[in-house]
Amino acid sequence: PGPEGAREAELVVVATTGPHRGELRGRLALARNETGRSTLLRVRAELTVAVPLLGGRLTGPLLGLLQAALDRQDAALADWLATPRATAPGPATGPSPD
Repeated sequence: PGPEGAREAELVVVATTGPHRGELRGRLALARNETGRSTLLRVRAELTVAVPLLGGRLTGPLLGLLQAALDRQDAALADWLATPRATAPGPATGPSPD
Protein backbone atom coordinates (compact mmCIF):
# COMPACT_ATOMS: atom_id res chain seq x y z
CA PRO A 1 0.00 0.00 0.00
CA GLY A 2 0.97 3.60 -0.57
CA PRO A 3 1.27 6.22 2.17
CA GLU A 4 -2.50 6.63 2.55
CA GLY A 5 -3.30 2.93 2.13
CA ALA A 6 -3.95 3.21 -1.61
CA ARG A 7 -2.98 0.35 -3.86
CA GLU A 8 -1.84 0.83 -7.45
CA ALA A 9 -1.29 -1.45 -10.41
CA GLU A 10 -0.28 -1.13 -14.03
CA LEU A 11 -3.09 -1.52 -16.57
CA VAL A 12 -2.29 -2.89 -20.02
CA VAL A 13 -4.93 -4.09 -22.48
CA VAL A 14 -3.87 -4.92 -26.04
CA ALA A 15 -6.21 -6.15 -28.74
CA THR A 16 -5.06 -7.05 -32.25
CA THR A 17 -6.85 -8.47 -35.23
CA GLY A 18 -5.01 -8.53 -38.52
CA PRO A 19 -3.58 -5.06 -39.19
CA HIS A 20 -5.78 -3.46 -36.51
CA ARG A 21 -4.44 -2.79 -33.04
CA GLY A 22 -5.89 -1.17 -29.96
CA GLU A 23 -3.89 -0.52 -26.83
CA LEU A 24 -4.90 0.86 -23.43
CA ARG A 25 -2.02 1.62 -21.04
CA GLY A 26 -2.16 3.32 -17.69
CA ARG A 27 -2.60 2.86 -13.94
CA LEU A 28 -5.35 1.62 -11.65
CA ALA A 29 -5.57 2.87 -8.07
CA LEU A 30 -7.80 1.76 -5.20
CA ALA A 31 -8.09 4.39 -2.48
CA ARG A 32 -10.50 5.39 0.27
CA ASN A 33 -12.89 8.21 -0.51
CA GLU A 34 -12.85 11.49 1.44
CA THR A 35 -15.02 10.09 4.25
CA GLY A 36 -12.96 6.91 4.51
CA ARG A 37 -16.15 4.81 4.36
CA SER A 38 -15.85 3.48 0.81
CA THR A 39 -13.26 2.76 -1.85
CA LEU A 40 -12.71 4.55 -5.14
CA LEU A 41 -11.27 2.97 -8.26
CA ARG A 42 -9.31 5.45 -10.35
CA VAL A 43 -8.25 4.61 -13.89
CA ARG A 44 -5.78 6.83 -15.71
CA ALA A 45 -4.91 5.48 -19.11
CA GLU A 46 -4.18 6.38 -22.69
CA LEU A 47 -5.96 4.68 -25.57
CA THR A 48 -4.21 4.19 -28.91
CA VAL A 49 -6.08 2.83 -31.92
CA ALA A 50 -4.19 1.76 -35.04
CA VAL A 51 -6.72 1.03 -37.75
CA PRO A 52 -5.74 2.16 -41.26
CA LEU A 53 -7.79 5.22 -42.31
CA LEU A 54 -10.15 5.03 -39.29
CA GLY A 55 -8.02 4.92 -36.14
CA GLY A 56 -8.50 8.56 -35.13
CA ARG A 57 -12.27 8.39 -35.59
CA LEU A 58 -12.57 5.25 -33.46
CA THR A 59 -10.79 6.57 -30.37
CA GLY A 60 -13.78 8.55 -29.02
CA PRO A 61 -16.36 5.77 -29.42
CA LEU A 62 -13.96 3.21 -27.92
CA LEU A 63 -13.35 5.43 -24.90
CA GLY A 64 -17.12 5.62 -24.41
CA LEU A 65 -17.40 1.83 -24.54
CA LEU A 66 -14.54 1.40 -22.07
CA GLN A 67 -16.12 3.91 -19.67
CA ALA A 68 -19.46 2.11 -19.93
CA ALA A 69 -17.76 -1.22 -19.19
CA LEU A 70 -15.99 0.23 -16.14
CA ASP A 71 -19.27 1.76 -14.92
CA ARG A 72 -21.06 -1.59 -15.26
CA GLN A 73 -18.25 -3.38 -13.46
CA ASP A 74 -18.40 -0.79 -10.67
CA ALA A 75 -22.19 -1.21 -10.32
CA ALA A 76 -21.90 -5.02 -10.29
CA LEU A 77 -19.22 -4.89 -7.60
CA ALA A 78 -21.28 -2.47 -5.49
CA ASP A 79 -24.30 -4.84 -5.75
CA TRP A 80 -22.15 -7.82 -4.84
CA LEU A 81 -20.66 -6.06 -1.83
CA ALA A 82 -24.12 -4.95 -0.65
CA THR A 83 -25.50 -8.51 -0.70
CA PRO A 84 -25.42 -10.19 2.72
CA ARG A 85 -23.52 -13.47 2.74
CA ALA A 86 -23.33 -16.30 5.21
CA THR A 87 -20.05 -16.25 7.02
CA ALA A 88 -17.99 -19.36 7.52
CA PRO A 89 -17.63 -20.43 11.11
CA GLY A 90 -14.43 -19.12 12.64
CA PRO A 91 -11.91 -21.06 14.62
CA ALA A 92 -13.14 -22.52 17.87
CA THR A 93 -12.39 -20.48 20.95
CA GLY A 94 -12.06 -21.67 24.48
CA PRO A 95 -10.56 -24.82 25.88
CA SER A 96 -9.81 -27.79 23.65
CA PRO A 97 -12.19 -30.78 24.01
CA ASP A 98 -9.15 -33.06 24.59
